[in-house]
Amino acid sequence: MRTCDWLLKPASMIDTSPETVAEALTWLAERYRAAEPSFLHPAGEARIGLDTRLANAEESLTGGVDVQWGIWLTAGRFLTLNITCCTPNRHASYACPEA
Repeated sequence: MRTCDWLLKPASMIDTSPETVAEALTWLAERYRAAEPSFLHPAGEARIGLDTRLANAEESLTGGVDVQWGIWLTAGRFLTLNITCCTPNRHASYACPEA
């Protein structure tokens, strides 16, 4: 499954619909910071860091490319954060889901 295929799912599965890249980056940063105390490998994650993740996400989203982050958390949990570009999306021409 491609990340852009999430646009085919029901709108009820959408957590948020940011209007701008800046709003999407804020959403990603908030979720990341909320999970940070539970990172399984905080030192490893620090080598990448939130600033680098956000800079790469901004570049991707501006170009219509989806962003997918995955981070292992304690107790065998895995955090997935995803922003799927709706219009435009470089990899698909699906319509935006209606909330």
